[in-house]
Amino acid sequence: MQAINAAASAAQVCVAYPARDGRNRIERPLMVQTYLYLYHACRAYLQGLDLSDPVPRADGADPDRSYGDALVAAIRNTNTVAPVAAAGNADALRAQALYMALADQVQLMTLSLDVDDDPQVIFETLNARGEPLLASDLVRNFLFLEAARQGQPVDALYADYWSDFDQVATGKNTVTANRYWREKEKQGRLLHPRIDLFFYHFTVLRSQESTLVSHVFQAFKGWWLQAPRVLEDELKRIQTSSSHFAELISPEGTGYLAEFSRLLKALDVGTVTPVVLALRERLSDGSAELKQAVGDLASYLVRRSVCGLTTKGYNRFFLRVLQAVCMAEMPHEALRRVLLGATATSECWPDDQQFGDQWLMRPVYAELKPGKVCALLRALEYAARGTKQGSQHVPTNLTVEHVMPQSWDKVPAYQVADMSDAARQARQFALHGFGNLTLLTGALNSSVSNGPFADGEDGQGGVVLGKRSLLGQSALLLNTTWFHRSDMQQWDEAAMRARGQALQRAALLLWARPATQPAADAVFTALAGR
Repeated sequence: MQAINAAASAAQVCVAYPARDGRNRIERPLMVQTYLYLYHACRAYLQGLDLSDPVPRADGADPDRSYGDALVAAIRNTNTVAPVAAAGNADALRAQALYMALADQVQLMTLSLDVDDDPQVIFETLNARGEPLLASDLVRNFLFLEAARQGQPVDALYADYWSDFDQVATGKNTVTANRYWREKEKQGRLLHPRIDLFFYHFTVLRSQESTLVSHVFQAFKGWWLQAPRVLEDELKRIQTSSSHFAELISPEGTGYLAEFSRLLKALDVGTVTPVVLALRERLSDGSAELKQAVGDLASYLVRRSVCGLTTKGYNRFFLRVLQAVCMAEMPHEALRRVLLGATATSECWPDDQQFGDQWLMRPVYAELKPGKVCALLRALEYAARGTKQGSQHVPTNLTVEHVMPQSWDKVPAYQVADMSDAARQARQFALHGFGNLTLLTGALNSSVSNGPFADGEDGQGGVVLGKRSLLGQSALLLNTTWFHRSDMQQWDEAAMRARGQALQRAALLLWARPATQPAADAVFTALAGR
């Protein structure tokens, strides 16, 4: 504090407390970091710059990186912290507003503790171990103050039910801060710390009311005060639900829940999370009931996504679903009834006719994000794998490949003489449909590229493998079931439609309405067009 007060400029503070010594990073004292942030934030404000604005890039603004993010990174990692905005004149009205805010609105608080209050718990919450104070920190403080008031063993409760949020074991008798829960997770267009996102969904689960991520603590406290709570029971529920939430956002393994979580992340439908947490809480892992519920949700979300139906009403709809699931003795049946009973366009579960037609007709690569298309094709690959394949592991780093290249009109093998405008438009439409899309590993994708479909010769009697042969050598059933056949020498609109119909039959099996559990052999047979 004395050094900052005595410094003649922010530059002198940077010199006195560098962030690097050569390649070695030095942790600046938090008060120095705070001073530098406030100094540069004030400068930016005076010049009319909002730190929450995205940083512009040559190819457009970066929505995931704001000026504030860039400033924090500079303070933590560079010896010289440059101003956020280019040098310019300060706005006189902004200067006056800033001065008045500091003079009239900044308040100092004195915190007085009662005899029964635990100062360490309160200090740790206020200090937040050097991290930004999150809504979850307020929830923690509220719960453990409640424990102290009830005369319960605060330290033991913290160690048993909450410490994993804050720290993780790194070795024998050593722990370190648990960065996992502080890392940011994307929901919609915004990024939130995972722990705050979890408490947002957990609060919706418990209260069965909608809220905002920015109002999590108020909503949680309001729910808590509605009725008497058994503190340890609620802490157990938090611990259990947090593990279910972690499995949703960081799926591992090849089980059906992990695959459902990967699909859910790709579809980017966070509003269904409280429903999933409620089902996990009420149905045992591996049970037929849970598999049915997960299958129904997957079918509902996939069908609506493929049909291009809106997600705008999901918040209200899944709140109704949550209420039905939580009230029912048989949650999986309640879920199915609500999904099947929805008739409005914003809520309905598309039938086989609508889903099947859109699967064949829609240029999904152009209208859905490639990541969603990849997730749907990957789910078909996973479903087709049975005991004959030996492993259900499907790589997660696959990319979508157009069998007929997007630049087909520049590849002689795909060109058609005297092609009419209508035929060209039909081909362009089919180009981005499921029938022309498959999955490849990154290495194979680059080797397949824009080559011809059939094998050719190199002019010296050698064979140059075309896309058909290269795809037939793939480790994915999605490719080998269709492209291994030597009689398939041409790839045109008819071939794309035939393969699209095969994928459609597999999709109708996998995402049935209501959900069933198709045998892997049936999905395999459908993919192969048999």
